[in-house]
Amino acid sequence: MNEVNEVLLETVLFTSKRKKASVVVKKADGDVRVYCKGAPDMLFPVLTGIIGVDGNEMDINEKM
Repeated sequence: MNEVNEVLLETVLFTSKRKKASVVVKKADGDVRVYCKGAPDMLFPVLTGIIGVDGNEMDINEKM
């Protein structure tokens, strides 16, 4: 059985004005992350980084 290693801190529901939904979680190591899902035109202007499938963080402008 998998252990829960994240605590949900906040949920911001989708609205037609925001065009996105978000959750804020605190990880077991103390890091706080925001996960968003929504329209690209609403997300890309505010992104600073991404987490790849390998779990590594990258600057949003870094070439892959």
